[in-house]
Formats: sequence, structure tokens, C-alpha cells
Amino acid sequence: MSESSSDDDNDRRDSSHAAFDNTRERSATYAGTRCLQLLGSLRNGSDAGRIKALKNFQDYVDRHKPEFYDDDVDLLFLGSPSLDGLLAWAGHKHSTGSSSRRRCKEGGREGGDKGGGEANLKKVSKFALKLVHWLVVREGGREAGREGEESIFLEKFLELSENDLPQMELSMHVREGGREGGREDGAEALELLSLLLTRHKCTLPEGGKDGGGEGGGGGTEQLLLLLLPEEEVQLRFIQWLQQSASEEDLRERIERQRARREGGREGGGGGGGGEGACLGSRRLS
Repeated sequence: MSESSSDDDNDRRDSSHAAFDNTRERSATYAGTRCLQLLGSLRNGSDAGRIKALKNFQDYVDRHKPEFYDDDVDLLFLGSPSLDGLLAWAGHKHSTGSSSRRRCKEGGREGGDKGGGEANLKKVSKFALKLVHWLVVREGGREAGREGEESIFLEKFLELSENDLPQMELSMHVREGGREGGREDGAEALELLSLLLTRHKCTLPEGGKDGGGEGGGGGTEQLLLLLLPEEEVQLRFIQWLQQSASEEDLRERIERQRARREGGREGGGGGGGGEGACLGSRRLS
């Protein structure tokens, strides 16, 4: 056998092996295994190891474009009784005591806030939210462009219950991003908020469409108050909306509903405590 013939055979074997590996990497079964591996690394790793695991998972999805089963995406977002999901990791905080001591030391003052100081998000939390944002907004948008329909990540994110969404602590991400002052700080949280307030099923009336008129999309304000309970953070979100022409309808709807709420306080009104069809955690058992 000639040397060139042997080289050709080796190239074909290498090509066949690479194709097999890519088929495995793209399979939904293997993708589910990667979800479990990520959540296990988050539970058992150091902070540096957790951040590396989050980045590796994004690289895996970006490179191989795998298929995912619905249950595996639910697991990825919500976790299980023994594993926190990405939503919970996005909301991981330093303990209140250590956060208070750190701020007192930096500010040169003693004592703290009445409640012992407010907690700060851990560094890994910001990377976890970045991954959620990438899967839902960036990768979800690319999938929608290629396939003409919502990606599984976007679809599942928009179906998350009102009990599960607060795990991300979006209000803290927006507030801390504003303190840091960079142009991109808090951007992922703001974009996810905008997406939820325009497309989450709890923001729509029974007809399935939000016409923005009286009585339409009443869940928008309830969801806003649930995710951004602080007036200061709500105002920052509205200011961000004002800078985005594509979000003008949402900004006007929020301001209209806020005005109605202010006008209805005297009468003791209130549309209920958000006890809607979206309540109830879907955390896997």
C-alpha cells in the first residue's frame, strides 16, 4: 500500500470519528447529561470552577447546537430537590452579615442598615444570569431566525411561573448594575424583564393578545411589581425603556397602569395579589 493511500485512509477514519462525535454531542440524550453535569459542577465546585462550568456549557451549546428535551430545559432552569437550577444560581447572594461588614469597612462607618444591611449578589450569580440571557435572548433569537419559531429555551422561559421567576433576583441585578455605572451593567436583567413583560403568558388577557387598552394586559403591572418591587428600580427600568424605541409600547403601557394604580389607591382597589394561572413552581421532583 502506498503512503498516500494510507494517509487517505487515516483522513477518512478521522473524518468519520469526528462526525460520530458531533452526532453524539448534538443528541438530546447527551445534552441532558451536560445539563446535569453543569448543575452538579455548580453545587460542588469553587466559585472559579462554577464560572468556568457556566462558560463551558455556553461554548458547548454554541458549538454543537444540540437538541434538548423539554424536561431537561426545565431541569436546567429550575433544578431539582437536590440541585439548584440556573434561576436560583442567578439569585445567589452573599450572607447579609458579611455584606454589611464589607460595606461598613469600605464606607468607614459603623453599624449598618436597620435590617443588618442588604445582601449583595455573588459573582457567580452574574455569570449565571448571563447564561440565562444568552440561552433565551441571543441563542433563542438565532434559533427563531433559522427555524421561524421560538427556541425551546425561549419557550420554556416564557412559561416559568410567577413563583419561580423571583429566584433570579432581577431587581438586585438592575440595582447593582446601576451602582457599578457601566453601560452594560444590568443590561441582561433589563432585557429579560422587557421580554417577560411583553411576552410572558401572565401578562396577557384571556384572549391571548395584549392590545394595551383598558383592561388589556393587566398582568403586566403585577409581574413588574413582583420582579421589581422597589420604586427606585422600577424607575431605572422605565428610563432604560425610554432609550429604546422598540420598547415604547411597553413603557407607555406600564406608565398608564401605574397612573391607574395611583388613582385607584384612594378607593382601596386592587386587582388581587397575582393569584393567576401562572402561580405554582414547576421545580422538578
